[in-house]
Amino acid sequence: MILFVMSFFIIVMSFNLFAFSYQLNGANRVVTQTPVAFFETAINVYEIDEDIGPKINKQELEDNLTSYFDYCLSQYCYDYFLSFYYYNPSNHAICTDNECQAVEVEINALLFLNYHYQKTMFYELRSN
Repeated sequence: MILFVMSFFIIVMSFNLFAFSYQLNGANRVVTQTPVAFFETAINVYEIDEDIGPKINKQELEDNLTSYFDYCLSQYCYDYFLSFYYYNPSNHAICTDNECQAVEVEINALLFLNYHYQKTMFYELRSN
């Protein structure tokens, strides 16, 4: 009887670890392989200021990334939250304008057994 209980416990734990690793690896793969094109399409190339350079359109970037993570992360996590922090890359001051030159995107996802997956991505526009 003890052997049956231990075998059942091992099978249940193996399934839980498999489910957890599946969700964690899937969410990590989605986040780390986020296409750079989502950031590049949000760059406003038609109204470039010659002193400052190109800028990121906040609304377009947030829409692009939200729709991407809605589609891709739904099969790996129960819920996720995106935070966008815009800043100036030269002095790291907070950017309050509508179009900025750098962004920090923080992803916080709720996975199996209340495990929180957190990752931060940075994207900066720099001149050559």
